[in-house]
Parts: sequence; structure tokens; C-alpha cells
Amino acid sequence: MAKFGWTVPCLVTDDGELVAGHGRVTELLGGAFDLTFDSGTSMLRMPSGAAVWDVFVGGYRPTKTLINSLDLERAAGLKRNFIAIHDQYRTPMGWRCRATMW
Repeated sequence: MAKFGWTVPCLVTDDGELVAGHGRVTELLGGAFDLTFDSGTSMLRMPSGAAVWDVFVGGYRPTKTLINSLDLERAAGLKRNFIAIHDQYRTPMGWRCRATMW
């Protein structure tokens, strides 16, 4: 991430589905690959962005590893931005994930 100047991670499910970071992946690989992304509503059902943060940082290894590698200021910024994104795109049916938001 640091090599490419990224400060927010791409999120990928255990089965390899890209959840967040479409723009960064396109920037990195778009010249070499024909990329397409499908948008939709995720199955994630949480009461708030803060609740999503707690799940990701507590049990999702890439997020947990990233947060533990950052200094306090950058960790706080990542948390703030992560929560804001999830709160902004939350719907009654789940979290709305659109490729255009990244």
C-alpha cells in the first residue's frame, strides 16, 4: 500500500471478492487487464459504521494487521474515514457498495 501511496486498504472477502478499493485496483492494474466491477448491496447488516469498524478491526485479519501497523494519528484517520464511508452508504437492506464511490 505504501509503495503506491494508498492510506486506506482495499477490502477483499475470504473468497477473493473486491468489496472496496475499485478505483485503486483500476489505477494499479487497469492498464494491463480488462477490469469490470459489479455494484450492488452487500449482505452486511450493522446498526452503524462504528459497529462495522468494530467487526473489521476485531476479526478481519487485513484490517486488524493494518490498524496495528499505523501510528496513532494515521490509525485514528483510518477509523474516522472507514466509519464515515459506511455510515454514508448504509441502507435499510445493507451497505450499498458502488464501484463509482472508490
